Amino acid sequence: MLNVIIFPTVCPHAMDLVFALDSSSDVDENQWTQQKDFMKKVADGFNIQDSGTHAAVVAYSTIPSINMKLGERNVKEEVDKAFNDLPRDVGNRNLVSY
Repeated sequence: MLNVIIFPTVCPHAMDLVFALDSSSDVDENQWTQQKDFMKKVADGFNIQDSGTHAAVVAYSTIPSINMKLGERNVKEEVDKAFNDLPRDVGNRNLVSY
């Protein structure tokens, strides 16, 4: 029997990733969790570190909030924890400013 080891593909290029999540009341808890899971899966495809890719998170609702700035956390475990602990500010979806 042939043993095959599959390594996950990681993008070798450094870049800045900014995720925008809808935390408004239009999104239920399941959808909020789905957004965070998607964000984590995308981030897993990059080498997040000081000299590599940086990630940031913006959540929008009545008032947008920057939950993690680019370069603020550059260790994968810290980024994963920040994604998991992302606070939800339920309000109205506000995509237009006058």
